[in-house]
Amino acid sequence: MVQNEPTKDMIEDLRENANLIRTLSESFPAAARSLQIVTCRELLETATMQLRDGIWKRTGPKEMMVSETSACLYLPNEERIPIYANHSMIAKLGGGPESHYNVVRDHVASHCRAAPSVVRRRLLKAEGAAALYEIYQLAHFVYATVCRAQKSPPPVTQVKDSIKSQVLFLEHFAAFLFDDDLAKVLEDPDLSINHSQDVVDSLRQLNDVFSSYRTLAHKYYEPYRRAVDYPENQTPFRELQLHKEGALDLSISEIFGDSSSEDALFQDHTLTDLIRRCRESTRRLEITLAYASLRSFRSPNEESSEKFRKTMELCGTIPAKMATRQRLLTQVPTDDDIEPLEGRLEKYDVPQRNSNLQFARFFRKDGTTGQEVIVEYRKYEADPRLEGPNTMAAIAQRQYLSKLKRNMRQLAALLRESSFDVKITTEGGSHEEEGIGAFRCLGFVEEPDRYQLAYVFEIPEGMTAHSLATLYSLSTFIDSEESQDSSGQVPPASDKLQIARVLCQNILYLHASGWVHKNIRSQNIILAPVKLDAAFGDSGGIIQNYTQYLKGFEFSRPDLGKSSGRADFNPEHNLYRHPERQNVPDTRFMKEHDLYAVGVVLLEIGLWTTIPRLFHKHIEAARQDRPFPQPITIQNQLLKLAQKLPASLGEGFKAAVSMCLTGDFGVEKDDKQQANLGLAFREHVLDVLEARLKLSDVIQ
Repeated sequence: MVQNEPTKDMIEDLRENANLIRTLSESFPAAARSLQIVTCRELLETATMQLRDGIWKRTGPKEMMVSETSACLYLPNEERIPIYANHSMIAKLGGGPESHYNVVRDHVASHCRAAPSVVRRRLLKAEGAAALYEIYQLAHFVYATVCRAQKSPPPVTQVKDSIKSQVLFLEHFAAFLFDDDLAKVLEDPDLSINHSQDVVDSLRQLNDVFSSYRTLAHKYYEPYRRAVDYPENQTPFRELQLHKEGALDLSISEIFGDSSSEDALFQDHTLTDLIRRCRESTRRLEITLAYASLRSFRSPNEESSEKFRKTMELCGTIPAKMATRQRLLTQVPTDDDIEPLEGRLEKYDVPQRNSNLQFARFFRKDGTTGQEVIVEYRKYEADPRLEGPNTMAAIAQRQYLSKLKRNMRQLAALLRESSFDVKITTEGGSHEEEGIGAFRCLGFVEEPDRYQLAYVFEIPEGMTAHSLATLYSLSTFIDSEESQDSSGQVPPASDKLQIARVLCQNILYLHASGWVHKNIRSQNIILAPVKLDAAFGDSGGIIQNYTQYLKGFEFSRPDLGKSSGRADFNPEHNLYRHPERQNVPDTRFMKEHDLYAVGVVLLEIGLWTTIPRLFHKHIEAARQDRPFPQPITIQNQLLKLAQKLPASLGEGFKAAVSMCLTGDFGVEKDDKQQANLGLAFREHVLDVLEARLKLSDVIQ
């Protein structure tokens, strides 16, 4: 048809496997990485053209004009729609209710609706990238200056490692943000745009943290000057790396002698405050990485998942620990891998004060002297008659026990990797908790004769079973006289806010690791003095002098795992359970059920009384087989109590408690990991607590 026509060459270029088509196929994927593509392909053959009586007509043999391999790109960001039409009709679809036109239209319309959000995310990413580049150069300038000043006044060497840690984190966060594949998680339409906005807000805060150093950096640090004055010539982030100490050409005498330099900029107290403010911002970025990592580990794209894992593990500190914990979720160990600790437990009776901890001596198989440990038991049901035969019931029992041990092995590894640390930052005893505040788990022991498995936890360094037995749980501490001052006053708002903040931070890290706790109660929060040799009386009853250890992990599991659905009619435990999870639960346990329990504990902290004490008449009635209030009634009564919280805690604290109890975090759409819920909890609860805590410190 096109012989001797001007369009002949163009038509020839469109043939399958033509050089032009091949070149486009090879180069287009890279150019379209950030696009959402919709391709349509015909399913019916089309009659070919024949020349009859000088007229071209479609009377020839039928052929597939455009094959599937030619019509489709087979890209991960491509939606392929098969159209039941031939080549002549594929672009002339009718508008009837059964027409494929509606399918194509709906796909295109959905992308049009998502376009404003997609564009905004990309703009936020560009803004964040620019801010991160400047922050990195400023942080590097401060680090380099500190390194070069180590033999000169002022004495700043003690904070050098902390600054280096922040610079390295920025390097590796950049590896995430500047990677087209990894950063796609921020463009996921299932994630709230607040996720991307939060990244930018955190980077803006970091930029403000280093703002005092801009003038000096611009004057004496060439990489920063180039980055600011000539952004188009920036060195690619992947080529940046932390310089060795002393490798940069900086004149310390000129920097400290410069009239524009404030003497306090490199003093210990200023740098310590700089690190503290950096940690506040980078902690938020760590949670962003954690949820992004959680999605990646559960991604069907193994190559992308492995790439993300390696990047996370390079980040150090929390991201590396998060990556290690989350990788446990994707491991499917065989029965041979699920080995309990080799040895036996011997009950160790220690006079308890108020902590409700259980102790034992662990004797290893090699005959090692009994080690004092903390234990938590997981009972299970089993029929000894089914241990031998290969009946259906026996096989089902073995599968149940295998699954139970697999879950315990994963959780034991999770708690082993938590490596809970307490870092003292000031002479006043303030500290910051990293990771999940829990006793380090050594593993688990089988006790088949008692139909139970036991988690085995290490006693913290410097403590013994006897000293641990003298500790309080949060519940018993609230009800004790030692939590009050000499005049009988309950702790001030700042102390309450501190313990509430740590609890919420621990749960946020646990959820970001891909786990649910399922047993959050004030009885399962152990308070230990920051100074291990201090008694409770020596600490003056001030909550900020204690750190928290979360226990009660017997029924914890991966967040996407199946619920046991076990019945529990304990009235005291039900006070902390979501209405859907009381008595005989009919709903799978979700992260919002943990957050409900957090709300109950926050209410106890705010009122400084325990909920079982407030409901003691109902509890006693239930123990005598009299009716216990319906779950929804308990929830409503707790919400009424939330309105009586002290004004000193602020309206935000009251709103945070109510939000946990109702589950109304404003999340309309979420993914399986419930990342939006986690970020909403951080924004509406943890951030509110931290802001109020800062305000209460200023007021005091």
